[in-house]
Amino acid sequence: MAADDKTLDLLRTVEARRRGAEHGWVVDAVLAPVTQRVLNLADRGLIELADREERAALCAWEGRPVRWAARLAPDGHDLLLDAASRPRHTAPTGGPGPGRQRVELCLSQMAALWQAVSLGARLRRPLADGLSPTRSAPRAATTV
Repeated sequence: MAADDKTLDLLRTVEARRRGAEHGWVVDAVLAPVTQRVLNLADRGLIELADREERAALCAWEGRPVRWAARLAPDGHDLLLDAASRPRHTAPTGGPGPGRQRVELCLSQMAALWQAVSLGARLRRPLADGLSPTRSAPRAATTV
């Protein structure tokens, strides 16, 4: 699962506001500036919108008309959970040590590298110097 930072920020906002609401929904007035983005995420299945009956109950609760209300859909919840559990990739500070060079890899290349290092001694063709699992693998920066 992948999502951009704006999507994740909006999902976090919806979830935080939902937790603060006694009825478990974030009503339209709270998210008015981002209405279109909320509706777009609902179209993508990341946000659930209240049905007619829920909106009627929310109108009574709020004491005013509620045009829409939102909360995270199961996929939105899972996306936030996935994003929170991923390690933060930060580039190492300073330059590479003597005899080494900095290499930037995309995530799929990094995954292949991790797989090769984990297989290590079971491979028929030995890994390049410096990639042996018995020695510490070089630090590689990743770019997305």
